[in-house]
Amino acid sequence: MKSEEKENLKMNTEAIDGKPQANEEIYYALTCLEFFEAFEKGHRKFNDLEFEELDGFSNKDFSGVEFTGCFFALDFRNSNLSKSKFVRCNVKTSDFRQANLTNALMKNCSIESAMFEGAITDGFQFIENYCYGCVLDQEDFERSLI
Repeated sequence: MKSEEKENLKMNTEAIDGKPQANEEIYYALTCLEFFEAFEKGHRKFNDLEFEELDGFSNKDFSGVEFTGCFFALDFRNSNLSKSKFVRCNVKTSDFRQANLTNALMKNCSIESAMFEGAITDGFQFIENYCYGCVLDQEDFERSLI
């Protein structure tokens, strides 16, 4: 999406009661609290978020969430991330241990030092992700990361 289109979407979104409406993509920076509030209100598509080492992401239900272009270093342990999407994200050092990644997608993400041990990965798609200069796919994930 072009920068001008993002700005128009942002302006249109903010024009309705000053708050984005459910099911609209959010294209601007949110605080952690604003993210949780938006998710609670039904938002599932988030772009360009940057969260590092914040509490509150483990043991949560984030099923169906879509993250694009986000930068995370978060603890998602024991969270429900089923049907979630991580596209062009940096999830370096994020912890997905014991998370439910059923039917989730991780594509074109940087994954250095991310942890996946014990995650539920039925139907999980791991496509063209990057780790220390290498491109990793499903076979690499199943062989080495879980």
